[in-house]
Parts: sequence; structure tokens; C-alpha cells
Amino acid sequence: MPWRAVAALEGVMVDKRLLYWMQRAVLGQAFDCCDLRAVFHDRERQAGIDPAAIDQNRAGAALAVIDVVNDFAPIALVADCPMWLVGRSGLAAQNLQELITWMKESPGKATVGIGGVGGGADVVGTYFQKNTGTRFQFVPYRGAAPMMQDLLAGHIDLTFTQVASALAQVRSGQVKAYAVMAKARWAETPDTPTSDESGVTGLYASFWHGLWAPKATPANVIAKLDGAVIESLADPTVHQRFIELGQEPWPRAKQTPDGLAAQQKAEIEKWWPIIKAAGIRAE
Repeated sequence: MPWRAVAALEGVMVDKRLLYWMQRAVLGQAFDCCDLRAVFHDRERQAGIDPAAIDQNRAGAALAVIDVVNDFAPIALVADCPMWLVGRSGLAAQNLQELITWMKESPGKATVGIGGVGGGADVVGTYFQKNTGTRFQFVPYRGAAPMMQDLLAGHIDLTFTQVASALAQVRSGQVKAYAVMAKARWAETPDTPTSDESGVTGLYASFWHGLWAPKATPANVIAKLDGAVIESLADPTVHQRFIELGQEPWPRAKQTPDGLAAQQKAEIEKWWPIIKAAGIRAE
């Protein structure tokens, strides 16, 4: 959802400086993210939908209005945050292979918390079951925070979450990290193996972040924004801030419109068949 993208850019995840510098690069001054919402409000009015109603419940009607591929022009890939499988501290399994063995011996017994039906953990959990031949119970929550609280309390067994969302709990030993679903280990938690190292090859999933503009944005503006992204991410302070928050800036070669478009295309081709086959819908 574009709304979520706007909200993420407003928040501390980018430390606000990235947006600020990009805005200065194009306009000579910073602008409010509400200006971006005005673009979507115009589209909603054209479709005969009350923007105020959508602001109250952005799921549903807004999805029918906004085409995330054709309504936006890619600017640049910004950062990547791999998913990992974490479990309550009292689980007997000490590694991913032991966990998978337990799941296969007791199908449907393990409980996996998800921060909402149709969200990232739901999709990645379905992907995990398909690739490991396991079966477990999904336990939906109204958001990631109450789900994590129940995991810490031992009320559920596992969850799939972004590295950034459970970094503190893993570091403190409050939860077990079984595997990072990426090709390389996460620098901030070097003791956590990858899914490949754990014997489940090719099991990759991440929450990645990019920057888009409305489709009709002039090419010279896209180029300026892209240049600002590149300059901002090259700043050591900004780069380190991303790392501290569990985000890893993409390599310089991918911080481009083509890099973002290719990533988006590849992710749609990978995840849409899984979502469709499982009948997953956002709620």
C-alpha cells in the first residue's frame, strides 16, 4: 500500500534525513508527506470514492483504486531487511533442522504468530511450509506488538518477522533466532545462520524498501531524486543508522529506477503464485 510507504518514510526508519535531503535536491526545500497523499486523494475522487472514508479504512477500497505497478514511477531501491524465524526461548529445538523435525513429527502442533491475516508473516509462513513440508497453526493478532508480547511470554511458539522487529529480543536472549532468510548472515547477529546454512536452500524473504513517484513525474525529477538517494545512502552516518535499525542499504548499482523496477518485478513473480495458491487475502 502506498500509504504504508508514505508512513514509513515519515518515520524514524529513515531517520527523516533521507527524505529531507531528497526533497532539498529536487525542490530546494522540504515538503510534507501530506502532499503525496493529495495525489492519491485526487485519484480516489476521480473514482467516486470519498478520501475521508478511505483514510479511516485504507484496506479494501483503496486497493481497487491504486495500481502499485502502473501508477508509480520507480526511483531507487533504498534498503533491505531480511526476515528470520524466531521462537520462544523455551523451545527444545536448538537449530532449524531440529525445529523442522519436531514440526514433521507433530504436524499442526506448533503455533506461529502473525501480525494480521494476509500480512508478511502469513505469506512467509505459507512459503516456509511449502518448502519444508511442515504444517503448523497460524495465530493472527491485531498487529506485531501484541504478537511479540505473547511470543516473549511463551503463549505461542514461533513467528516470522523482520530482523529489525526482533533484533533487541534476539540480542538479549529473550527469543531464539533459528535462521535468517537471506543469502548471507546478518552483520549485527553473526551467530545466526542463514537458511542455506541450516539445510533449507533458497529460502529467502525480506521486507525491502524503495522510493516511487507518481507515474507522470518528469524524468529529470526522477534522476534528481535518485541522485539524492545515492548521495544520502553514501553518507556514513545515514548508512550506519540504517544498520542500527536492522536495515541494510542496497548496493550502489541497485539504487536506481531500473534496479527498483527489476526487484519489484521479481518479487511479484515470486510471491503472487504463493499468495494466489494459498488463497491469502489481506484483512
